[in-house]
Amino acid sequence: MNLSRPVETLIPGAQGRLLGALARVDAELTVSALAAVAGVGRTRASAVLSALADLGVVSRREVGPTVLVRLERGNAAGQVVARLAGLRSQVIEELRELAGGLDPQPVSLSLFGSLARGNADATSDIDLLAIRPEDGGGESWAASLTEFSSHARILTGNRIQILDYDLSDLRSRYAARDDAAGARFWHSVAEDALTLAGADFRELVGLAMPRGSSRYPVSRADATAYLAKSRSWLAASQESLAAERWDVAAGSAVTAGINACDAICGALLGQRSGGGHDEAVGLLATAGDDGRHAARQLAQLLRFKAPAQYDPAPMAAADARKAVELAARLAERATAIIAQTSR
Repeated sequence: MNLSRPVETLIPGAQGRLLGALARVDAELTVSALAAVAGVGRTRASAVLSALADLGVVSRREVGPTVLVRLERGNAAGQVVARLAGLRSQVIEELRELAGGLDPQPVSLSLFGSLARGNADATSDIDLLAIRPEDGGGESWAASLTEFSSHARILTGNRIQILDYDLSDLRSRYAARDDAAGARFWHSVAEDALTLAGADFRELVGLAMPRGSSRYPVSRADATAYLAKSRSWLAASQESLAAERWDVAAGSAVTAGINACDAICGALLGQRSGGGHDEAVGLLATAGDDGRHAARQLAQLLRFKAPAQYDPAPMAAADARKAVELAARLAERATAIIAQTSR
């Protein structure tokens, strides 16, 4: 199963791509923004969305000349689409439940690779790293792991690959990661690993995040969803700017810019900052030239957050315009980066 694009897999064509993009974002999007994210022509998108609106699956709202759409999660079919879009998370939770039935329990069982990163397709293996019990587990461990693999194969429809080590073997292999291929492999495992049972992989090999730092993995689908949110908030900021609601325009622009930068970090680094804004700017600056340019723009944009959202004095019109301009640049940069990294 294509677990990164389940809606598009089961609903082919433009309809599936549009529904998949809408299902990943619980927000209104302009038709143009949705068409760009879904990779569907504007005219074709408008026709498909009109038909879906007639069925009640999509809601449409006109704001002046702009048409905003969203998945109607109160509609029965819309609920099915939303659940289907969340299939990856459901599969991971069911794998955790299956792991709870292993007998004996592992020291650790981790998911890594494409499913953990969020870009697994129908041809992807489901990669797991199992650390067997300290006493080895004997025949019961091998039988239990085989049964787990069989159930996981039925659950996902994908081939299951399990690396089975004892703890000392794992640590020696990790410590001996000298050659380039080995270093890349173990770095990938450390970056991707999602714990299904037992101890966290990073703890077992002595890795830890810096104190006070928090990073969250971002899949390709997540990065695209952040971009869609950014463009939705940008549209709201532009509408508020036209209506001369300066505080709302600037506040919406800040939210648009933050989401655009989460999309950039997700596309280039596979993660986003979960800490304060300074940490987000710092992480962004590590993402090459594009990241450094975006970090400078985000730092400038964040200066408008407090005046727009917290200060009693009204936001100046010129500052609101500058905030919306910066957010638009960040959204454009995020759009280009996601397009480039998707090739």
